[in-house]
Amino acid sequence: MATVTIETDTFECMECRRKIGENIYYEYDGFCEACYRDRYPICSECGIETYFGDFRQDMNMCEHCFFDKYAECYDCGKQYERNGRETSFCPACRANPFARMVSDTAHRGISWGDWAEFARATRNVDYGCKFDCKGECSGTRNEAWHDSNGRGCCGDCGNSRGYLNHLPPGSIDEVTALYDEELGFWRPGGCTLPVEYRSHICLTYRCRTSEREENADSLGLAIIDNHYDIISCKANVEYRKQRIESAIPEQKKKEKDSLESAESHLAKQLEEREQLLQVA
Repeated sequence: MATVTIETDTFECMECRRKIGENIYYEYDGFCEACYRDRYPICSECGIETYFGDFRQDMNMCEHCFFDKYAECYDCGKQYERNGRETSFCPACRANPFARMVSDTAHRGISWGDWAEFARATRNVDYGCKFDCKGECSGTRNEAWHDSNGRGCCGDCGNSRGYLNHLPPGSIDEVTALYDEELGFWRPGGCTLPVEYRSHICLTYRCRTSEREENADSLGLAIIDNHYDIISCKANVEYRKQRIESAIPEQKKKEKDSLESAESHLAKQLEEREQLLQVA
């Protein structure tokens, strides 16, 4: 903040053009004090001068203090007061954590029947996950970039709710009974959530630790990835067919081209499956 002694009454604020008399001994970067405070308000929480773009006028505080005190719910998007608690969900969504996830289709519009078939197939594949008697992931000990909680990629299960975005109708009670706010669905030794309900992240993701890659079933994982691509392509083809039926005449050609591209990609994935099965 620059301090300037005013020796004339002809000084004008760069914002409001109001003249400032000789009795004013300082100004703020060419603005009068009132205009300067409009641009750089003082946070009511920390008392620090803040640039207007980083200031929440509705709460009269800077962004830093606002996000220390409030958060936006991961589910409903509403703001709520943290009350010293590290969580991504407001009290209402914590009380009924999975209600918004019920849908007629799984991830990417895949039918629940296809998803269940894919999920059950993952049971036969070794992802290379190794949890010891304490429930700690071996990859966490060997790779410095892993989460220090010892659970590796399962470490955020509670906060992310198992990375779930979709659940089939009628599954809420079963899933809620298995959920813990701190641990999610993880327990020492692995996941308690039925495989048919698990998210696409939990069924397709694998970390790149050296020990995990060494222990993993590479061919099995390739088959699983291909299976996931096939059911995703099938869902996309069905979606494109529906788009053609509802499209206006001017858009039908574009939608037909998109359908042909989706069908071509599906054919390639089916061909790749045949090659993988021959190797297996």
